Amino acid sequence: MFYLMIWLILFIIAFIVLTVYYLIYTKKINQCVCDGNENGKKMLDFPKAVVSVTIMLLLSICVVNALVPTSATTVSRNNYAVIDTSDYSYLAYSSNFNLDDASFAKLFQKDENMEGYTRKEIKDGDFNFIIFTSSTPPDSFHPDFLCYVTYTGDSTKVTAMSHNGQFQDIHTSQKGGTSAIGDFKNQTLLIIGNWEEESLFSLTMGVYDKLGYENYEKSTAPEEAMEDFAFSVGAVLIKKD
Repeated sequence: MFYLMIWLILFIIAFIVLTVYYLIYTKKINQCVCDGNENGKKMLDFPKAVVSVTIMLLLSICVVNALVPTSATTVSRNNYAVIDTSDYSYLAYSSNFNLDDASFAKLFQKDENMEGYTRKEIKDGDFNFIIFTSSTPPDSFHPDFLCYVTYTGDSTKVTAMSHNGQFQDIHTSQKGGTSAIGDFKNQTLLIIGNWEEESLFSLTMGVYDKLGYENYEKSTAPEEAMEDFAFSVGAVLIKKD
C-alpha cells in the first residue's frame, strides 16, 4: 500500500508535467505558425517529451524502491502490551509495541461501555476477563482491543502470575506471541493491543504458589508450557465481532 501511494503520486506528477508541457508546446507551435517564424528556438517534440518523462518516472520508482526499507510495508500490526493498573506501568511488550509511558490507559474504564467498542465479560477458572474490541476502522490513537484481567481467587497463596499471549492467523492457524511470568503484585492487569485484519488473539493466564513457581524456575520447560506448573489457569479467545 505504501509503494502504491508513492507510485500514484509520481504518476500524477508526470501527468501534470506532460499536460503543462503539451499546452505550452501547442501554444508555441501555433504562435510560430501565425508569425511565420520557422527559425525560432525549437522545443522538444512532444513524443520525445513523453519518452523523457517516462524514463524519469521509471528512474524515480527505482530510486524509491531502493531507498524505502522493505519493512515499511511488512511491519505487522500484531502487537500487545501488559499494563499494571495499580500504577499504569508496562510489565511486558510484544512485537513493535514499545512505549515508556502507559498513563494513556487511564482513559479507558473497564466498568463502562466505550464508544466505538463492543464490550463483553467472560469468566474462566479464577479469572474474570472484560474485553473491548473496536468496531471502527483501525487508527493510531485507539487500540484494536483491550482486555482487563482480574484474578478472583485466593491471593494469599499466590507468588507469581503469568500470561501467554498468542496471535493466530484464522486461515493458517500459525501462531506468534510472547509469554512472561513475574511477581504477583496486582490482581487486575490490562492487555492492550492491535491485530492484523485476519488475526485473533488468545490469552492464557496462570497463578503459581511458591512451590509451583520454584519448580518452574528449576525446570527446562519452555515458556509456552509454564501453565503446567500453575495451580489455577484461565484462558480467553479475543476476536473481531
